[in-house]
This record gives sequence, C-alpha cells and structure tokens, in this order.
Amino acid sequence: MKNQNFIVLPLVFVAGIVSVVALQAMGLLHIGTTNFSAPEQEVFGENHPDSVGEKNRDAGLTVADAANDIVEGPAVPSNAALQRSIENLQTLLRETTIKTDMLESEISQLNDQIENAAVGNEFLPSGESPAQLANVQGEVGRDNPFNRNRFAGPSGDEQYEGLISAGVDPSIAVDIKQRSDRWELQRLELVDQASREGWRRSDRFDETISELREERPDIRSELGDDQYDRYLFASGQSNRVQISNIIDGSAAQNAGLEVGDVVISYASSRVFTTRDLQRATREGLRDEPVQVDFLRGQQTVSVQLPRGPLGVSLSGLLSDPADF
Repeated sequence: MKNQNFIVLPLVFVAGIVSVVALQAMGLLHIGTTNFSAPEQEVFGENHPDSVGEKNRDAGLTVADAANDIVEGPAVPSNAALQRSIENLQTLLRETTIKTDMLESEISQLNDQIENAAVGNEFLPSGESPAQLANVQGEVGRDNPFNRNRFAGPSGDEQYEGLISAGVDPSIAVDIKQRSDRWELQRLELVDQASREGWRRSDRFDETISELREERPDIRSELGDDQYDRYLFASGQSNRVQISNIIDGSAAQNAGLEVGDVVISYASSRVFTTRDLQRATREGLRDEPVQVDFLRGQQTVSVQLPRGPLGVSLSGLLSDPADF
C-alpha cells in the first residue's frame, strides 16, 4: 500500500502542476498578486479577493491561493496538503457558483422589468418608460405601505396582507400564499438546476419556464374581477390602464380615444393592467369589431374598433376601486 502511495502521489502532484500551467496558459488562472488598473478596480471593487496587495490576501480565498498550495508545497505533498488544496478549490467553486446564481437571478429580474416596461409602450416605440408616462395626478393611496414604484409583484407576505385587506377569507389567503410560494420555489429550483447544468440560456430553459408559468396560481380567476381589483389596490399594484400617447392615424385615434382616457374593458373583458390589454388585442380574430369601454373624466364611453394594435402608449395607474 505504501509503495502505491509513493507512485500515485507524485503522479497526482505532476498532474496538478500540468493542470495549473495549462490553466494559466489559457488565461483561466493567474498565480500571484494582481495589481488591477483603475478601471478594473471600479469593476471588481476594492474588496474583491484579487485586488491589490496584502489587503486582498485577507479579503478571501482565491484560485491563486488554492493553486499556490500545490505549487509552493513540498516536493512530495502529503495527503493532508493535497486534501486541503482540493477543499480550498471546492470552497472557491461553491462561492463562485453562488455568486453566479445571484447574478443570474438579478439578470432574470432585470429581464422581467424590461419585459414589463416594454408592455407599457408596446404599441408606441417612443422610448419612454411607463413611469415617465404615468399621470401622477390620478394616483391615490400614496400612504399605502404596499404602494411602491416597482415592476415586480408583491412578496409572499405582502400578497397575503393585500388579500386580507381586499376582504379575502384568511384561510383562502393562506392557501393562495402557500401555493404562490411553492410555485416561486419551483421557479428558483429550475433556475438553479439550469445554471448548474449549463442550459440556463437555451431553448430548453425557455420552454420549461414557459410551461411553469402556466402553472402559476391565477389569483384573478380565483377571486373574481371585483375582489381582484381591490387586491391589486391594497397591495399597491397598478389596477387601471391609462392612455398616455396616441399615434396619428391609429385605430385608437380613428375611434375617438384621447390621451388621459382610462381603459375599463376590451371586448367585454375587464382591463386592470397593460398586460391585460396587450393580451386582449391579440386574442380572437384580427380586425374583428370589438367594443372598448373607457372612462373620460367621470363619464363612461364606449366605442367600436378593430381588434389589433391600438396605436397608443399606455401607463399603469393606481386607483381606489371605491371611486370607480
């Protein structure tokens, strides 16, 4: 057994040296202290493990640290030294994986924000954001603790509080929250699995996440339109859609819609969000006549127009359902 160790350990050591040299030659590994230029320090930050001087040596474990354990070790490293080097590399790999997952999550959230922002301006590529186009004079409930200027929906606890504030039975609110939380965990597990296995940016992931979105609890269908309206308002989410701009010659202009009109329903379906209106215009047959109801001041107006793009820019609006 000892003879085998004398043969295997040098081979392992030599293989390690070759691996380190190969990684360094490919630019994937750097051994020694690195002095970043000013732009690089701006990117990585002064607390990055690979920053300048001994300060960075104390900041955390790096690939160079783990590699130096092998390169700078004894001529024939002991099992303990090799094990320590392996554990250091494994620790660094786990930390890097966690940081990568965090960045992936942030990127995913930003993509969702971009997608939601695009929905608000889908019919008019003006380059303006929904927040810039919003008519703040129509907003109410500014002291509402759930009222936040954000694209993402409420957290689980905020969702529960919003349901309770909307008059939903506590047992039903708990059930909805639990199912929503389970769905969110499934989404996180999917992202984690895809990131670890290398198919995060693939058609497979897009198809899988689309299927998962179909399984997300549909609060609107469970509560009904009126209670869902109260829930959106109570949780600080936009519950009205307002026209912010109109393209000349568009279907909306031809039908007599004006800037400031609040869309109530499209083809007999209530509209609470810009996404609701977007989906409604894409359903049914293109150019079939549909009725659009909207609020102009205190007056409800109905018009007929062809199903399809309205040719308008939209913004979300938070409005107390009691005033509707």
